Amino acid sequence: MHQDLIHSRHYMKKVLLIAFSMFVLLTACTKEDTNPPVVVSSTPANGEKEIDPSLEGVTVEFNEVMNQNKSSWSAEDGDTFPELNGEAYFISEGRKNVLPVKLEANKNYVLWLNKEGQNEFRDDSGNILAPYKLEFSTGDAANEEEEGKANLKISS
Repeated sequence: MHQDLIHSRHYMKKVLLIAFSMFVLLTACTKEDTNPPVVVSSTPANGEKEIDPSLEGVTVEFNEVMNQNKSSWSAEDGDTFPELNGEAYFISEGRKNVLPVKLEANKNYVLWLNKEGQNEFRDDSGNILAPYKLEFSTGDAANEEEEGKANLKISS
């Protein structure tokens, strides 16, 4: 019986050692995400000119999956923010956010994501997107329609 007790203690030490080793290994391999997300692209592209005013949504793509519960689109001022055509929503498993808009021809637009004092755009780890300014301008709708007709004639 004494020998069984010694064997049992030895076995428990091995089990505890293995369990502790696995805990240390998993803890060391799990790195906490402390890097803030960044915008990697947008449609229209930042600074782009002559955007077709029939574009129905402004889209930003992030370098990582975002918390899809909130977003924060803001105006530079009332004159440069587009008319909204719905609520912003996420696509691509949380890597892209779309703002449905109605754009006007020949107009400059300036939109902010997480404008100073706002912090709704966050990744899944809670890291906040730094304020991001998106600027673009639309072209003349009539000219774009004419160019489209000319391209149709050329390709016929």
